[in-house]
Amino acid sequence: MPDNQTHSKHTLEELDEAAADLHAWMDMPSSWAGYLHRFYRHDPDDPPAWAVENYGFDLSQRIMQDHLLLDEEEAYSGKIFHYLRDLLLNEKNMSASKKMRNTVKAKVTDASESLLSLRLVEEKFRMGDVIGYLDRSRNIHRLGEVLMIGETLGVEYNNNLDLQVGSTLELAELENTLSYDVQLELLNRIIETRMNSLELRAAMKLTYIDANPVKRTKLIDTRCAGGDITLDDSLISAVEAIMALDEAEILLILGAPGTGKTEVIAKAAEQLAARGERVLVTSHTNRAVDNVIKKLPLDESLRIGDSAKILCEVRPYMIGKKANQESGKRLEELEVKIAQLETEINHDGRKLEAFFKHAQIDEYNSLIEDRQGLILEARKDLVNKSKIIGSTLIRSGLTHIENQRFDTVFIDECSQVPISLALLGMSKASKWVLIGDHRQLLPIFQTFNLTIIRRRFRHSAVLTISWKNIHEGCFGCSTITGVMIRSLGLPAARSTVVE
Repeated sequence: MPDNQTHSKHTLEELDEAAADLHAWMDMPSSWAGYLHRFYRHDPDDPPAWAVENYGFDLSQRIMQDHLLLDEEEAYSGKIFHYLRDLLLNEKNMSASKKMRNTVKAKVTDASESLLSLRLVEEKFRMGDVIGYLDRSRNIHRLGEVLMIGETLGVEYNNNLDLQVGSTLELAELENTLSYDVQLELLNRIIETRMNSLELRAAMKLTYIDANPVKRTKLIDTRCAGGDITLDDSLISAVEAIMALDEAEILLILGAPGTGKTEVIAKAAEQLAARGERVLVTSHTNRAVDNVIKKLPLDESLRIGDSAKILCEVRPYMIGKKANQESGKRLEELEVKIAQLETEINHDGRKLEAFFKHAQIDEYNSLIEDRQGLILEARKDLVNKSKIIGSTLIRSGLTHIENQRFDTVFIDECSQVPISLALLGMSKASKWVLIGDHRQLLPIFQTFNLTIIRRRFRHSAVLTISWKNIHEGCFGCSTITGVMIRSLGLPAARSTVVE
């Protein structure tokens, strides 16, 4: 941990006051408590009387906050983040080696500012797939998300890539591989203390602990989301705890299967959106996200992801379907013209060389670009105006919402979510609700050493918070240090609120 001299120098630079005596007072318990000395004398809202007399209350508070921040900057570069980074690198290498054996070749037919058109030898990808290409050294580069399928593949891409019309690319579906990249980038920012304010808050909440009591905001409409069935007292209490969250607060809700966790998320998301908040509903699985989204109003909710992995009843919420509807008659006209030209061009055969030599190729490319641009604008508009967005944690860091900000994020099935993946979702909001069952499966890693399976809880977001406070068969603890906790019992005999 930083010594007194380091703390004093930092405070002098930031606040024009070294306050060596206050820093020494804060760190005095370290002689017998070690790292846990941060449980003592580290509350900025309760500075010692002599410090208030010397520096005033406001400055004393800011000095103590600066002390905490410097402590946490060091904690972020601790072993857990380094270990997770090494683990994810191994996972990425294994995933990438599999993808390299499953590629398809395509030629670039058009490349505009942010849209790419490709002609494939064989149809392989689906709407919503995130794809990339392999360079000569077999390194993978991200292209973007597939916006259009058919004779020509339309992709939203990064125009910093120098791709020439007529060049041949070797493509692969990359969602899982790229998910490692966004997690590794986040871990590197944490280790190197380059995180933004939301990432800082999220990382602090998983590594720094401070006690908070459970609060509640009275729920007036106690019916379940999208229905007339009244929630029982246990679920109402959980929703009220969510509604009462303030900025930078986290609520952990635990419950076995069948206790109503999905109902809680749906109702709370509906209520938060009704009072003007933006809400992100996420999990590591599509099914968990779908089970919530299908209970919410269609006109306020948006689902982002691969349509082939989405429940049938949720497809009307999909961004692709909604974007097509928003584009309306103009899109229909473009589709007709494109289909007519494809028929004429394919009259020469489906060989790529014949396609490129056709006299009408420029007109065709222009129509394709217009169609993709129309869809892209509709998607951006949908993302910006939707109050509730559902996405897997991986998708939240890849497309459409990677730069979006929310008020509250829900992470379902969080016992199975690794810390780095949870941080992807948490870093998009200022309030966090983690929901799951601490007795269920833990995060799964292909390269994980099963001989140390007992230590796997260290990689789980929920168990990082709760391991020392919740034991098998025991929910009788007081407020979890660093988080507010709410437990759900079975419908026949629900437990009382843990507080």
